[in-house]
Amino acid sequence: EITQTGFIEQLWEQFRHQIKTTRAPNIPVPFGTFITRVSKKSVTAERWAGLEAEGKRIHDLDFRSLLGSCLWCARMTRPECLVGCSMMAKVMCQPTQEAFDVGLSMVAYMYANRHTGIRFSANDDLTPVAFYDSSNRADATTGKSQHGHLIMMAGGPVVFESKIHRHVAMSASHSEYMAQRWCVQNVSWLRKLLVELDMEDLVTEPTPLAGDNDTATRLSY
Repeated sequence: EITQTGFIEQLWEQFRHQIKTTRAPNIPVPFGTFITRVSKKSVTAERWAGLEAEGKRIHDLDFRSLLGSCLWCARMTRPECLVGCSMMAKVMCQPTQEAFDVGLSMVAYMYANRHTGIRFSANDDLTPVAFYDSSNRADATTGKSQHGHLIMMAGGPVVFESKIHRHVAMSASHSEYMAQRWCVQNVSWLRKLLVELDMEDLVTEPTPLAGDNDTATRLSY
C-alpha cells in the first residue's frame, strides 16, 4: 500500500490550529462546495476592495503552502482530493476564506485516513478499466465546468485527473463527451505503454469506459 503518513502528519501539525472542527470529515471537500473566481468588472469598487483585503489576509495564512501540499498528496496517493485542489487553484491569486476552508477540510480528511492510501493487488484484474464524469455546473466567470477520469489496474488507480474543461459546453451530454475524450486519450497512452513493456496480453480486448450519460456514450460509437 502506498501511503504518505509522515508527510500528512507534518501537514496536520502545520495547519491544525486553523481547523475549527474536531470531527474528521468523511469526504475531502464539503458537499455542495463550489468556488468561482470573481471578476473585478462584476462587483462594486467597495466589494472588490473587500475581496482584495480578504485575499491578502488568506495569503498571510500560508494559502499557497496549503494548496501545494494538498496537491502533492492528491497527485501521489489521494486522487479524491484533486477536485478540491482544482477549486483552490481557481482563486490562488486572490484566495477566499471558503477556498482556505476547503484546504483545511482536505487536511483533516487526509489526517483521519493517513494510514491508508493506494493499494494494488495481484488478485484483482490487471486489465485496465476507465471511469469518467463531468459536472454540468459552469463557473460563473468562465462558463466552464469540471471534469475528471480514472483508470484502474490491479484494484488501484494508475491514471487520474480532475480539471476544468478547456471549452464551454453547450449541454450536459457535451460536457460528458468532452470528459470522455480526455479519458480516451489517457487510455490510448496507457495501452501503448503496456505494449512497449511487453504486457500486450493485458490489452488484447477493448478497454471498458464507464460513464453516466447515454447520449455521450452513443456519440462515441
